[in-house]
Amino acid sequence: MKTIDRGESRLRRLLPAAAFAVAMFGMTSASAEVRVSGDAAALRVDASQAQVADVLSALRSTLDVRVSAQIALDKPISGSYAGSLGQVLTRVLEGYNYVVKKRDGQTEIVILGRHGDQAIAPRPVPPPAAPRSLAAEWRGLPGKAPALRP
Repeated sequence: MKTIDRGESRLRRLLPAAAFAVAMFGMTSASAEVRVSGDAAALRVDASQAQVADVLSALRSTLDVRVSAQIALDKPISGSYAGSLGQVLTRVLEGYNYVVKKRDGQTEIVILGRHGDQAIAPRPVPPPAAPRSLAAEWRGLPGKAPALRP
C-alpha cells in the first residue's frame, strides 16, 4: 500500500492553481496599451500590441472624436504616431476605407470597410408611379387621363 504525505497532497492540489496564475500573469503582461497626448493639431499616439479599435477608443476619450464602424477593427497595431489628427488617422487606419467629417469642433470618423472589400450595392429605388387622374381612377383605367381643355 502506498501512502502519500500530506504536504505532497497539498502540492498536487495547488499545482493547477499555480499554473493558472502563471498563465494569467503572462496574458496580462502582453495586454494592449495605448497612450494619447496632445491635441488635434499636435498629436502623439503610442500603441503597443493594440488593435485599431483600441487606438480609436483612446482618441475618443482624449479628443472630441466620434467613431462609427460596421466592421471589426481588429487589425493589430504597434508603434508611435505623431502629427495632426488627420496625419495620425492616415497611418492608424491604413488598410481601411474611411471618411472624416469635421463640424463645430467635433470630428466624426466613419469606417466603411477594408481596402479591397466588395461594396454592398444599395437596393434599387423603384421608379415613381405615373400619376392617375380622378377620372381614370373612377373608370379603372391605367395611366393618365387626357387633360381637359379650357
